[in-house]
Amino acid sequence: MAAWLSGSCQLEMEDGQTALYTYKGDNASLLEGRREELAGQEGMLTIQKRSLEKPGKRVRKIRRKDGGTREVSDPVYQTPDIIGHLEDGDISVELCGVDQDLAEGRDAGQPLPRVAWRLLLAIYQRYMRTGKLPERAEFEQ
Repeated sequence: MAAWLSGSCQLEMEDGQTALYTYKGDNASLLEGRREELAGQEGMLTIQKRSLEKPGKRVRKIRRKDGGTREVSDPVYQTPDIIGHLEDGDISVELCGVDQDLAEGRDAGQPLPRVAWRLLLAIYQRYMRTGKLPERAEFEQ
């Protein structure tokens, strides 16, 4: 079964404070001519680096062979607070063509159309796991 919605982004610029990604999406449920037109329109994701989240830590005790115990720290990966970062102004988005089309039918309670939302989640989650911004992120759904 083919994905009906997909997106990809590319890191274009990064300095000590900001990361700028260009992104685009594809919506297979659109008519072919409209689909090609919208898929060709790029958007931009601007992320203030101060908003990048690190994983939490969970400390647990494990038993040693000699009967004693020692503490081990494991990372805890939480879902990034994309809405909070949008509200704080740490993320700004210029919608791509597919997201502009999706935004027209969006509920007022949804902060972003799906392509930008999914890509921002991918960027923040990868940073949380590796400590580095990804050069490229993508998804299919």
